Amino acid sequence: MESFIGVSKIKKQEIVSEIINEWDPMDLLAMGAEESRYRNQIDKIVDALDGVDSVDELARYIKQFMDASFSTDFPSITCLQVAVLIWEEFKK
Repeated sequence: MESFIGVSKIKKQEIVSEIINEWDPMDLLAMGAEESRYRNQIDKIVDALDGVDSVDELARYIKQFMDASFSTDFPSITCLQVAVLIWEEFKK
């Protein structure tokens, strides 16, 4: 995936962490949980970045990871919006 080539893992983690924590999909941070609460999901998304070829594929991974982690069914459109934010951040 061209957009992510040459981007360090640390930089990927910073970007994804910021976006996922701002999203706060389960409102855990809003309820006082620590910033690291979504670390497992963030790590999975960061690992997936090198293998995705489109924002739609990234959205599917985000949905898959979040649904499995929290035993819920996140709206696909919400996961796509988050994927677009991540994707666009790497284009800057």
